[in-house]
Amino acid sequence: MHLFAMRGAWGPISGWFYETVIGRRVGPLYDRFVAEALPELPDGSTIIDVGCGEGQVSSRIAAWLPACQVIGLDLSPAMIERASARTPPRDNLRFVQGDALALPLQDDSVDVAVSVASIKHWPDRLRGVRELLRVIRPGGTICVLEADRDCTHAAARRFTEHWLHVLPFDRDLGAVWFRRVVAGQALNLDELVGVLTRAGVADLQAERQADLPFIAARARKAAPRELSGEATV
Repeated sequence: MHLFAMRGAWGPISGWFYETVIGRRVGPLYDRFVAEALPELPDGSTIIDVGCGEGQVSSRIAAWLPACQVIGLDLSPAMIERASARTPPRDNLRFVQGDALALPLQDDSVDVAVSVASIKHWPDRLRGVRELLRVIRPGGTICVLEADRDCTHAAARRFTEHWLHVLPFDRDLGAVWFRRVVAGQALNLDELVGVLTRAGVADLQAERQADLPFIAARARKAAPRELSGEATV
């Protein structure tokens, strides 16, 4: 992957660019996602952050839920190395290299699967979502945040206000790049809903972010009795 093609694994240059220009200034956005998206979980629950990059979201989840286990997974060995190096050690957090389309986890082994700005990089999005559902326990949760292909220039411009080392007169240029390249290769809300629906999620809730160029979704993995048409209690 490079700065003009979103598919595939992050390399050292794209990873450096993201962390230097964007990642260091969007911590409050990650905090907002973690606080709004994650349900209250019992102690001992397991969360996987698929496409964790340099671990910005994984580390926040581990701090937010210290009694839960967090796995940060990324296709890129370089990103796993950077995540491990930049994140203070925590007993409830580990980083592993792996493919979102073939997660190295057993069926029904995690309680929550999180994907933040990762789905657009997957060559087969439906297969990836089905993998998330495979590893989630029945009744578990999937949380997605992704760039919105239908975002407005104004929303993208508000996002560039958070970027570092970008001069005020360059923020419109940054917004154009984000809309045409990043969001342009992502999904719109209908597409995200369609992928999640075809994958077989239950209780799907999805929305466009009112103030930022992102879409968010949260859903549940149906229990076997629901899939067979039996009533739940």
